[in-house]
Amino acid sequence: MKDLVTYIVKAIVEKPDEVSIEETVLSDGKIILTIHTAPTDVGLVIGKMGKTINSIRSLVKIKAIKEGKFVDVKVPSDRDNGSRDNGSGVLSGGTPAPVAPTATPVAASGADDASTAVTGEFDVPNF
Repeated sequence: MKDLVTYIVKAIVEKPDEVSIEETVLSDGKIILTIHTAPTDVGLVIGKMGKTINSIRSLVKIKAIKEGKFVDVKVPSDRDNGSRDNGSGVLSGGTPAPVAPTATPVAASGADDASTAVTGEFDVPNF
């Protein structure tokens, strides 16, 4: 599992040399994989609306089920380093908690953007 996550994360970040995956095995056999990257790469790993990290979690879950294991993938962010929202909308340090922006729906144009197509061959290792 750790190799799979390492391969995926190193492929999407700008500083792959700073990627490390911490593996913790709990007493009940659950495996927690914590992704550590350069601070500037955390957003790339999480992705817009969490889509990238959720995709990584889905891939890891598929492999874990095949192997009869339970694996959870986590990404610590700067919000995990001491500042906690206590439910009042104010972080423990006294600063207001960030408010998530609201999304405005955008109508699809119906046309495919050729610039987003992926072409070519990729060498994918066997995990």
